[in-house]
Amino acid sequence: MPLLGDDDGGLLLPLDQRPPDDLRALLLAGAVALDRPELIAPGEAPATYAYWLCGIERTERLLASHAAQPPWLDVYFANGGLAVLRDGWDAQAAVGVIDAGPHGALSCGHSHADALALTIALGTTELFIDRGTLTYTGAQRDEFRSTASHNTLEIDGASSVTPGAAFKWLPGVPPRPQAAVYASAYFSGFSGRATGQLVGGRPSSHQRRVLHRRGGAWVIQDRGARAAARGGTLRWQLPAELLAEFLTAESIGVRSRAGVAVATVFMRGSSAPRIVTRDVSSRLGHRAAAPCLELDLDASLEALTIVVPAAPQGEFVNIETDRGLAPTCIAWSDCGGRHRLISGSLPQAGGLPEASIPGADLVWWIQRPGDAARGDLIAAMPPGKPPAPDAAQLVTDLPGQSGKMTVFEHADGRWGPVRIEEPRRGYPPELGQ
Repeated sequence: MPLLGDDDGGLLLPLDQRPPDDLRALLLAGAVALDRPELIAPGEAPATYAYWLCGIERTERLLASHAAQPPWLDVYFANGGLAVLRDGWDAQAAVGVIDAGPHGALSCGHSHADALALTIALGTTELFIDRGTLTYTGAQRDEFRSTASHNTLEIDGASSVTPGAAFKWLPGVPPRPQAAVYASAYFSGFSGRATGQLVGGRPSSHQRRVLHRRGGAWVIQDRGARAAARGGTLRWQLPAELLAEFLTAESIGVRSRAGVAVATVFMRGSSAPRIVTRDVSSRLGHRAAAPCLELDLDASLEALTIVVPAAPQGEFVNIETDRGLAPTCIAWSDCGGRHRLISGSLPQAGGLPEASIPGADLVWWIQRPGDAARGDLIAAMPPGKPPAPDAAQLVTDLPGQSGKMTVFEHADGRWGPVRIEEPRRGYPPELGQ
């Protein structure tokens, strides 16, 4: 479970011996109460909690029923404000969770300044995590709930929302971000925009776009805007169980403490990335030193991150600049084929179907191995540079959401579009309201 907002790290009524972040028992109880077996988590579910709440016979009857899986993968829970990009429902599936909802509920006492923050788990290995809560008192209370403690863009060295007392925030709580999730057979995507720093006459805007090749790499593009901005910092927090090392000036290899390669993380901004160490708190009152990847940005506030899972044989994938196609093209190869990511102006040459991708400035071209029936893939998003909000206008008057994902497949000698779904509702369409 990603650590989003405050973590009490305890149980009001401990009916079983599970740790607070083990949700399998809660999901089983919910599945029994609602008679929805697809809510049962994969693997063996601890049943004691459901026994107490729902009864032994009813619980056993549901567990003996035919196993089912939820009918969706990618979804945007608009009311709760979470966007989820998921490969599947088995233990090895990759999952990304993006905080794209309101700053908090009621007085926002347990919220964090984490708009558009992203966590990624590669199967059973957590790669990018939330830093946690640690404490409810003192200076570290504000540190752990500020923007600098989350996997998002910090602009001009200031939190997007300013902490007040331990369970309060100073004036300037921003409106709900604009966001959308896109799903296709080959790619999933996210596009969202958030505002911050509303007090002082110079509000900021941050747009994050995410493209994910199912079973493969993740591409995250961040663009910020603020009048007279000096610069920004992008951070990716790793858990204490992982180690980080430089592979090139822009690529970082992440491995387990046992030495097993996990992923290559490519980061490009106005300077080289760096690896720092800071404390993370997996549970209230607990702390451990962990690596954090940081990238400084100039006044353009633009950053590109690429995450490529390690090869099955346990080797890091090499990510490099491909000068043969365009100066802004990043390339790598894995079991899914040869990948080229173009960030910026779409080149006129190179065989890309430019007419099918009008105005796109983020293009992912995959040349898949095999015969012509299993040809190339392209995922693209149009420009998403957010305008600097005008302090004289309501921030909610910003232009509408941009960045809709499009996907094309090359088969039988021609390019054709791939169907895209856009889960906008608070519930997956199959479940209704």
